[in-house]
Formats: sequence, structure tokens, C-alpha cells
Amino acid sequence: MNNTVVACVDGSPSTGPVCDYAAWAAAGLSAPLAKVRSAVVAGTVLASSASPVIMGVLIDNHITLRVQALLCLVFILAASLVATRVRAGVPENETDISG
Repeated sequence: MNNTVVACVDGSPSTGPVCDYAAWAAAGLSAPLAKVRSAVVAGTVLASSASPVIMGVLIDNHITLRVQALLCLVFILAASLVATRVRAGVPENETDISG
């Protein structure tokens, strides 16, 4: 049996407490804390490696860098709006009064 504490994090609001409790458990049990890379890191690596290919294809199809930048801006704004609407554990019509 492997005596290792594993904490799975995904970038959600509970990431901090999960890491805190995993470190606390590892210290209390005298067990090493395993290193786990999240899906967010894998997605970032994939996106950063795919973007030059996508930009090259767009340039080959006569889509200017100015239009590409505008499309990126629209995507970032839309993703930001979606991200502000997503809140873990709180329904959309409720408000958080904790401070």
C-alpha cells in the first residue's frame, strides 16, 4: 500500500482549501504529498501549442492579424462574462452576503 496524500485540484474556488487540507494531512500522517497536475495545465499546454498552427491556417486563408486580434478580444470578453456568471455552489439568482 502506498502511503501518499493526493490532492486533486482544478482551479475552482475550493482549490486553496483542498491544498491546505492535503498539506495538513500529509504533515499529520508523516506521508509525502504527491504532485498532481491539473487538467487546466494540460489545456494550457495544448492551447499554446495549437495556436501557432491555427494562426498559420488563418493567415493562409487571408484572415489578417487585425481580424484575428478582434476575434480573440471577442472571445476573451465572452469567456469573462461566462466566468463571472459561474459560481461554485451558489445558484444564479442568489447573492453571497458573506462579505
